[in-house]
Parts: sequence; C-alpha cells; structure tokens
Amino acid sequence: MDFIVCWKQVPETAAVKLNSGTGVLMRAQYQGIANPEDRHALEMAIQLKARHGGTIRVLTMAPENGGEILRQALAMGADEAYHITDPQLRGSDATVTARVLAKAIRKLGESPDRLVMLGRRSSDGATGMVGPALSLLLDLPLLTALGQVVIDQERVSAEQWLAGKLRQLAAMLPALLTITRQANTPRLPNAMQVMKAARKPLVVWSIADLGLTPANVGHDGSPTRVVRVFYPEKRPKAEIFTGDPEQVVAALNTRLGRFLHG
Repeated sequence: MDFIVCWKQVPETAAVKLNSGTGVLMRAQYQGIANPEDRHALEMAIQLKARHGGTIRVLTMAPENGGEILRQALAMGADEAYHITDPQLRGSDATVTARVLAKAIRKLGESPDRLVMLGRRSSDGATGMVGPALSLLLDLPLLTALGQVVIDQERVSAEQWLAGKLRQLAAMLPALLTITRQANTPRLPNAMQVMKAARKPLVVWSIADLGLTPANVGHDGSPTRVVRVFYPEKRPKAEIFTGDPEQVVAALNTRLGRFLHG
C-alpha cells in the first residue's frame, strides 16, 4: 500500500488574529502544531500499514519552521516527509493549497493501491474544502468524515458519521479519505522514536520544484479574497426588568419601541 498523509501546520491557540489589511493569518505570532484531525489521519495510515504493509509519506505546505511538525509525523511512524515551502505561498486559500498538494502528490508518482489521507477539516480555517478539492484535482473517489476504514484487496470501505447518521461507504483504490477525531486515538511517540525522527532527512520543495509560478499561488492564484476583517463590537449587558407583569410588559414595549425607531 502507498499511503500519503497531508499534514497541516496550524496555530497552537484558537484565539488567532488576522492582519486587518491583508486578511492573512498572523502565523508568526503563534507556535505551530500539527492539525489535530491530520494526526488522526496519520494514525489511521499507521494502523492500516500494520495490517497491509506499505509506505507512509507525509506532506506539508508550511513556512520554513514547518519541518518541526514533520519530525512529529516521522516520530509517530511515517516513513518519509516532504516539506513544501516558499515565500510565494503566503496568502494561499484552500483552493491553492489543494493545487499545490496535488502537484506534490503527482510528483511522487502514480500508484494503483494509493490512499491519500487527511483530516476532515483544519482547526484554523475549518473550511473542509481541501480534501474534496484535492480529490477532484487528482481524479480520485472521495470518502469523507470517516471513522473505521477497512481495505479488502482493491476496495476500501468505511463508516461515515455525519449529521448524526451512520453511512457505509466504499470505493475502489486509489482513493482519497478524510478522517475525523472519532476514528482513533493518535499514538504518542517515545523518546527513542523522537530521537530517530530528528536524524531522518526531510525533502524540501519550492513552487518551482512543483512546476508552479507565483501567478498560480498566494494571493494572485487564490480565487477567494478576504475583503474585510473586523472584530464585533461588544454588546451592552442584559437589562433586567422587575415588577408586576403589567409593569414589565409596559417597560419592554417602551424599550422595543426605542430600539425599532431609534
């Protein structure tokens, strides 16, 4: 089996800020960690590899410091790690992210028994778009929001929990899967695994290595734009009306009239 896991770097905190002028996430202010659901995707790949054999390759599109999260993937059990980094990628939206990942996956060659795997969505943007877009670009069947996954010869079947309903899904290999938190519990590497991962090489690619130009990526290549960034104003505290029912109703009507008519 050929397992490719897309592994995103996200801010460690949920209280992220955007640049008010460009709308770009201010990543330099936050410690980067691996996207939680991508960790579940890697754990799923490790479990499947234990049953069927194969190689696990992890890809990330991240700034220069993204190599650290790739070391974490290697410590967990990935065999190879690929770091796509280039200043021109700054400001890329989900569509461009999928485009870049698709180029990288094609650069790794074709495989009839391949599973491309990633989390259903990221903890920062939470669009859930990269997986479906990547499946279209790679022309792979998409099974999304998965829990259990089973491989039987040339067929992959899985359980999908979505909107409170359980569905049984199946597709022929190769395929693309997105994994949820409910699928498993990601393993924690021990000290020896961490030290071994620190010595493993990382393959680093720029956009030129993938046959892309600045016009294909970043703000210029992204079909979506952040037009305006603002923080909502604080609303006044709740006002409590007391008294007998008629007094309360009269006070509420007065307040509502002022609200409607300014």
